[in-house]
Amino acid sequence: AKTADAVLLIDSPAFNLPLAKAMREAGVKAPITYYILPQVWAWKPKRVEKVEKFCDNLASILPFDEKFYSRAVYVGHPLLDELKFKKEKLINSSKIAFLPGSRRSEIIRLMPIYREVAKDIKDKEKLLVIPPFLIDKVAEFYGDVSEFNIVNEAPKALYESEFAFVCSGTATLEAALIGTPFVLCYKAKAIDVWLARKLVKVKYAGLANIMYDFMGKGALHDELIQEQVSALNLLNAYKNCDKDKFLTGCNELRAYLKHGSSVNVAKFLMPSRQE
Repeated sequence: AKTADAVLLIDSPAFNLPLAKAMREAGVKAPITYYILPQVWAWKPKRVEKVEKFCDNLASILPFDEKFYSRAVYVGHPLLDELKFKKEKLINSSKIAFLPGSRRSEIIRLMPIYREVAKDIKDKEKLLVIPPFLIDKVAEFYGDVSEFNIVNEAPKALYESEFAFVCSGTATLEAALIGTPFVLCYKAKAIDVWLARKLVKVKYAGLANIMYDFMGKGALHDELIQEQVSALNLLNAYKNCDKDKFLTGCNELRAYLKHGSSVNVAKFLMPSRQE
């Protein structure tokens, strides 16, 4: 690392903050860029001091990071590099997407409810989105998937679907930026949720809703958390959804995030090539 021209740290503060400290103590002179900053707006605000002490460039992917970091520079959001397409109008595709997450604990808790919901939704093609790295573990992680057609491209499935049931995480923001109406579903261990409610300082679980809150707006989508995650509640969210607001929400979020981040991050690493 001592001979490097630049250092790029990406997300993962539990790993990257000690690494940044160790590099500084080892005398690394290369500028350190931290990309995808720790979510201090949600929890662990003390990380601000460490990030600003050990890192030269703070490359933020959320416009409101600048409220919490004195040197954060908003570079854009990586999903806007990836998602070049969005819905221009609502579609009745007769497809419904089910995204149960990528962690085994999430999948095991959501799949029995998703199966029940899928059985109750008639005359629709049900797409079960499975990450490519789990395609060989369907039986172990997902159980009976006879109600579903298995796909592994989340953005494509969301774009093709008229509605989606989405586990909390990046996929909720993907759905919002594509313009697909959806409901967030999150079910975890009771102790994990208890700790989160004690420690996490934001009102919502979904990134789109968190952004809307920082914009001073009400929630874009419904959130069903813990005991609220039942087949009846999921079906009611599907049947009673105000789908029109998701097209407006898609455009508002894209305007808020402005652009992708890859080009601007590269400028930190190669400042001599800036035009």
